[in-house]
Amino acid sequence: MPQWTHFVFVGVVGIIAVMTAGVGVHSLKYRNKQGYKLFCLIMADCSLWSISCVMRMISSTPELSLFWFRVYFIAASTLPVLWFAFALQYTGFGKLLTGRRIALSMIIPIITILLSSLDYKHGWFWTLDFYKEGAFMFADLDRGPGYFLHCIYSYTIAFIGVCLIIWTALRSFHMYRRQALALFVAALVPTITSLSSVLGITRVSFGSIGFGLGGLLFIRAVSKYRLLDLLPVAREALVSEMSDAVFILDDEDRILDLNPATEQLFRCCIADCIGRHISEAWQQDSEFVEQLCGHVASKMEIEFKRDGRIAYYDLSTSAFKDIQGHFSGRMIVLRDITQRKEAEKDKERLIGELREALSKVKTLSGMLPICSSCKKIRDDEGYWHQVESYVKAHSEAEFTHGICPDCMRKLYPDVELED
Repeated sequence: MPQWTHFVFVGVVGIIAVMTAGVGVHSLKYRNKQGYKLFCLIMADCSLWSISCVMRMISSTPELSLFWFRVYFIAASTLPVLWFAFALQYTGFGKLLTGRRIALSMIIPIITILLSSLDYKHGWFWTLDFYKEGAFMFADLDRGPGYFLHCIYSYTIAFIGVCLIIWTALRSFHMYRRQALALFVAALVPTITSLSSVLGITRVSFGSIGFGLGGLLFIRAVSKYRLLDLLPVAREALVSEMSDAVFILDDEDRILDLNPATEQLFRCCIADCIGRHISEAWQQDSEFVEQLCGHVASKMEIEFKRDGRIAYYDLSTSAFKDIQGHFSGRMIVLRDITQRKEAEKDKERLIGELREALSKVKTLSGMLPICSSCKKIRDDEGYWHQVESYVKAHSEAEFTHGICPDCMRKLYPDVELED
């Protein structure tokens, strides 16, 4: 290979190292977002990979080149693990990233780093024979069993991470689908290009060039598709966090899946319910289960009696159909509306009490037939009553008797009235 191509390669890889480091620095603005730490570590690892690739070529001595070879394998062994962890977090499986699991995933990378740090002529990991070609240092690499163990493990977990991203892309909404596709290509390109050096096809690692192309896609994902700013929420995670009980039945009312709220409602374990008929799995609540059977696509309110207490649920059923349009199952959602029903009952009871109170309040209204002479009032049955007795019977009024001045003068003319 002509010397000028090596100069071009070193220059391009150097630019890529700066670019991936710049993407990592830019992502610091999302430090309060989920996944930013892993993303920064991935970008730093990519930059370290590219820098070590350049430095081992321009080293002046075999010892210095060997040092950068070892740095290169630190980046190469840890990068797949970081990518896999980021893929888990991005696809909604971040809860799987416990300290114990992370430690287990780092066993092979640690072995790789230790083996590559030993004498390069022992053969367990590799055997290196350095030689100078012009201004650049190269090495004939004889790969040992540790090297192939590292490759198998790294490419396996990288591939699993890629599959998780594809799975998310197929199940996500428009914005998230573009994010996932950009991540998929950004991870796939360096994975494929790095195979050239792993298989011994080339003396230089074109994986660094792949990182450059992947870095451009990462930049696009961060800037245009708002990677790190908006992360997709897996629909399964959404259902798992719902307070409503959600479960899926097949066409024979066998349980296919259920969420934690359903487990809590029926006091069961998902492992004991899958594949069983609902009447068998939840036989302790047989009366309630009978209300669930036979509803293909409906919405209704049902009662749930347990431990001497009545709970009310809003039942919503959605039917599933296969490719031929035949009924294949249904999804049932149970929403607890007990508090709402109790509030409605309290409201109805209060209204009833108010109506009862109002019915006891006696009022007079309309036209009253009254005698023009004696001033008696006729009731609805045709009987005549004194004014005071009629008013007292039809209102809350009470009477006390006295005599007005006019009647006083008429009845008692001899009595002088005081002004």
